[in-house]
Amino acid sequence: MEPAENKNSCNEKKSNWKLAGYISFGIVVTLLWIVLFICGLLIDSSYYRAALNFGFADLSDWLRTIVTFTLSNVALLAFLAGLLGGICSLTSATEGFTLSKEEIKEKIKEGIISPMQIENPFLSSFRGVFVFVGILTLQYVSSFSDLGSIGRTIEQGKVTSEKDMNSFYLDLLDTISDSQSKENLKALWEKNEKESKVTDNNSLLDSIYLYKEKIDSLKRASKADYFAIKSYKDKIKKLRRKLTVPAIADIPGMSSYSYFQFAIIVSLMAFVFGYDPRRFLVFISNLPLPKPKNGDAQ
Repeated sequence: MEPAENKNSCNEKKSNWKLAGYISFGIVVTLLWIVLFICGLLIDSSYYRAALNFGFADLSDWLRTIVTFTLSNVALLAFLAGLLGGICSLTSATEGFTLSKEEIKEKIKEGIISPMQIENPFLSSFRGVFVFVGILTLQYVSSFSDLGSIGRTIEQGKVTSEKDMNSFYLDLLDTISDSQSKENLKALWEKNEKESKVTDNNSLLDSIYLYKEKIDSLKRASKADYFAIKSYKDKIKKLRRKLTVPAIADIPGMSSYSYFQFAIIVSLMAFVFGYDPRRFLVFISNLPLPKPKNGDAQ
């Protein structure tokens, strides 16, 4: 038989290695959370969402949209926060993986720890995503707004703004008595009108598709001109920045500060519920969900 001292030493080494592995995993998850949070806070997703909205997106556009768009970004943050909470919970409940299975069962019987605290951390991460969905549910149940009306309101605002600019131009024209100054103002106004028509979405999209066709034809050529391809790609990037994403794809009123609040609240709750799943059950009980009737349970 193997000596007890050697067996204890082997178990201790396994515990240390397992603890080191979970600590390293926790550090990686934390760094990923920080990177994602910075991306959501600083990077405007409209550049990538424009490609999705107008049908010329590639795989990188999809991935960058998922990382930077507020809803998908916060869902990923909740996933990572729940995963980190699960890692901390499992490490703490097992006292750094030093407790044996019998000792863990004894602690569960005594009510010191919950069986959910020693679950796989990835279960906690999925619970974190559900926390994100639950918070959205509370938000929209308490102050639901029709997204269609939001789009109409924005369009009405644009029309009103255009009318105000036209009125301002006509009033300004009436105040000028010098004929040469009037001609200069008219020329400047007409120039701005032409530029605004040139930079509308349809014209921009036509140019983007044209450049993409040129890139494809160059790639199919026997000897590809990489400098020309790069030049066309740079032009496409400039045009993409001018595209206007449809209003329905935006989250009205979501400023950087609002995103900061939203991301922090969701991540904190996901971490807490990942660390102590018993609190998650309290959260679920407070959601405005329909309760089954007595007849439904039979």
